[in-house]
Amino acid sequence: MHVTLCFLGSVEDSRIEALRLSVAGVHASALTLTFDRIEFWREARVLVATAQPAPAGLALAKSLQQAASDLGLAPDRKPWRPHVTLARSVLPKLLPAAWQGERPLASPLTLSVSSFFLAESLVGAQSRRYATLASWPLR
Repeated sequence: MHVTLCFLGSVEDSRIEALRLSVAGVHASALTLTFDRIEFWREARVLVATAQPAPAGLALAKSLQQAASDLGLAPDRKPWRPHVTLARSVLPKLLPAAWQGERPLASPLTLSVSSFFLAESLVGAQSRRYATLASWPLR
């Protein structure tokens, strides 16, 4: 399970070390996220649990975007929306009407976040997994 702070898309292997060094200079506070809603994002066809963005998380996401931009990378500039993907490739017609849009979670999940990491998405024929390239603690 992970929460994306700054999506970069494809990054050339030759630029990973510069990115790692740049991000190592980013300092941020630990934060807490409470995932209290479930949403269906129709365009992406994903079912997600969402949390309100914590101020420390917003600041960290912005710092990471800036660090990536300073290296000439093109981070996704959409506002940070903390979410955990529960299901991918969801067909809207297979979801009960009550699941369309968003609804509260019966049992919210609270996560204490004490570190962040640089990850590579590895997509296979039937699965997606992530490899951690580097990690840093939060204060």
